[in-house]
Amino acid sequence: MIVKSVLKKIKPSKKEEKELKRLVKDVVASAEAVVAGFDKHIKVRQVGSTAKGTWLRGLKDIDIFVLFPTESYAESELEEEAIPILHRICDALGVKAQLTYAQHPYLKFDYKGHSFELVPSFRLTKAQLESELASPVDRTPHHTDYVKKHLRKRDDVRLLKQFCRGIGSYGADMKHQGFSGYLCEILVIRYGSFLKVLKAAKDWKLGQVIKNCKGKEKWALVFADPVDKYRNVASAVAADKLELFVEAAEAYLKKPSLKFFFPKKPKKLASVASDKIYLYVFKKADELEDILYSQLRKFGRKAANEAKEKGFKVEMATAFVSGTKCVLLLKFENRQIDRYETVRGPPLEMHEFFKHSFKKKHDWKVFEKDGRLWAKKEREHRTPRAYLEELLDEAPSKLQTVGSLLHGKLASKFYKNGDEETKHFVTVALSGKRPWDW
Repeated sequence: MIVKSVLKKIKPSKKEEKELKRLVKDVVASAEAVVAGFDKHIKVRQVGSTAKGTWLRGLKDIDIFVLFPTESYAESELEEEAIPILHRICDALGVKAQLTYAQHPYLKFDYKGHSFELVPSFRLTKAQLESELASPVDRTPHHTDYVKKHLRKRDDVRLLKQFCRGIGSYGADMKHQGFSGYLCEILVIRYGSFLKVLKAAKDWKLGQVIKNCKGKEKWALVFADPVDKYRNVASAVAADKLELFVEAAEAYLKKPSLKFFFPKKPKKLASVASDKIYLYVFKKADELEDILYSQLRKFGRKAANEAKEKGFKVEMATAFVSGTKCVLLLKFENRQIDRYETVRGPPLEMHEFFKHSFKKKHDWKVFEKDGRLWAKKEREHRTPRAYLEELLDEAPSKLQTVGSLLHGKLASKFYKNGDEETKHFVTVALSGKRPWDW
């Protein structure tokens, strides 16, 4: 059976689970000893997938939260107060820590071959979550408690997570815009099993509401957080990732295959020297990856909107951030458009108003054809290249380091000489196939 084969590969062994528990016990004990010397009201606990028993083999960032009481610490001062305490914990463990920023500051470190994240947060009640949320991570302990209480089928969560990873819809960050681990967990709680989630998902539409959430935003998928009714757990899911998941669910139910969980590598392209393909390539700025993805996509929308105004149509706009480069790939429907932009007018008997309107526009010429009036003007650009080059000066500030527009042979050379991650991105974008069909 396919799911049994998948679980053999992704489910941690009892030996791995035992080792994890031992290490967590060591880290939590050291952390508790340190915080006790600062404030007896500060608490330490393990959260996330390793605490809930839904982690995948080889994919475990062990999350340890240091919870500060709201009565004694202000939100504006939490970083200043907490980070030195977190460094003291790492000193006690004898490890070097890296200060990292996402939506919040935290420390990353390795301890006996395992990756840990030490995160400062406020200790809030569920009622406080909905009234005075102090930081973006404060819900996490409540998520852990909810899942531990209500989840019965942990292996089904593992299957759903690996399914999402396989088809390319896992991860709620700006890079992936897909399903978070917590969303996978509450989907299994809601529907009962991995297969039941897929059976429900095959009929989902854009804007699907699983559980209504108080908010006016337009989301691709809506599932109100069980611990905070004002938050949509699925808010990160983009329309194309929902479409991908729905399509994959339907395809898997028709013909189950390991390819949905572990797709083959796509075959590399012979060339990307197409007249329809353009690559914006920027030197990566020293900025959070989420911000870079946001700005790349914003620039992509601008390019697509201007293309439409000029008579072109962007078939695809997709972004990627590698270790050194930010890439925006644009694929156009046509390599070249007509020399003239033409507007269809009214029948000849209504010619006065039409002629008067276009008479003011000196670059338009009015003519008669098939019993109607028409207007035409010569286009400024017949291929996208010229206007795309002009747009470089309007790239968002975080991208304006070193930027270039690659097309034809230059785009193909960039693809062939790129790192494996960049090659994979371009290959997937232009393959025209879903991961399970590679």
